[in-house]
Amino acid sequence: MKSAEKVVAYFYDEEIGNYCYGGGNPMRPHRARMCYSLVDSYGLTKKMMVQRPRPREFEELTDFHADGASGEG
Repeated sequence: MKSAEKVVAYFYDEEIGNYCYGGGNPMRPHRARMCYSLVDSYGLTKKMMVQRPRPREFEELTDFHADGASGEG
């Protein structure tokens, strides 16, 4: 039996660094950009499905994220 070919989906948006995530947020946009640059430099983007996430509506975000800035609740 032949094993199924694996497909890798990579989610990246080049505009990731255009937002202020706040001082206490662990998100570091420059790290995401550097990682993508490295992946692309090795030619790995040609072997993956590179997807750009679509903007979400407020209701979609609140399905998974708590109200308030603290992330609690």
